[in-house]
Amino acid sequence: MSSKTQASLCPSFFNFQKTSILKLNNQMVAVSVGTDEEKKVFLIHKELITRYYPQIFGSIKMDETAAQPKGVFEEDPEAFVGLLEWAYHGKLLSSANSIDTLWKLYAFAEKNVLIHLHDILMNRIVSYYKNSNSPSFPTLEQFQFGYRNTRKNSRARLFLAKCYISISNVHNPNFRNRSTYSNEELAYMVISIDGLMLDVLNLTRRRGWIYNLDWDPCQSNPCLYHHHAPDADCPQYRERSS
Repeated sequence: MSSKTQASLCPSFFNFQKTSILKLNNQMVAVSVGTDEEKKVFLIHKELITRYYPQIFGSIKMDETAAQPKGVFEEDPEAFVGLLEWAYHGKLLSSANSIDTLWKLYAFAEKNVLIHLHDILMNRIVSYYKNSNSPSFPTLEQFQFGYRNTRKNSRARLFLAKCYISISNVHNPNFRNRSTYSNEELAYMVISIDGLMLDVLNLTRRRGWIYNLDWDPCQSNPCLYHHHAPDADCPQYRERSS
């Protein structure tokens, strides 16, 4: 076993777990997360799985026959850290700084129907592209990941399709300065990403609707990318402020 693999299998326990807003007992579970190549082990409070967040961590395969309970969680380790941050503190901490981690968390939330996390993560994702040091659009890899790991009619797909339309609008200098895509790359995207071209056409060719090509998808009302119906009151899911 390589030194890198050995290090990754040493259980991780974070400072933020010591300052949780939850009242937790001392019983811990060593959870192996990820595939064999990227597997990492985390120590987490058992009550987090069984009492507080079974909807998030319920898919952990538990083995309580050993001296210390163990579990297996077949998700990305980086996303798992984000889930721990959310579970222990009700908000994202360092995970919010990585757009790739935010996409992984959104995919997990959608797959597990975590509605409150849907909205919060879409707020985070859109805000990242809007407020980064240099406002940008998703990369090819993020388009691919987003479509590969979300369902049809996903709010994430709506955002990505609108971004594609803006990227293609070379006549708007605001969009042109935020994009480095070539025509060949844009063509490759709609050929290689299943569902993207149909979403773009449904937006731009919708009967009785004129799509504003100069409309910035990152400047929209956040509710556009939330799970609720357009005419429904927004539940306004929020992260904890402290």
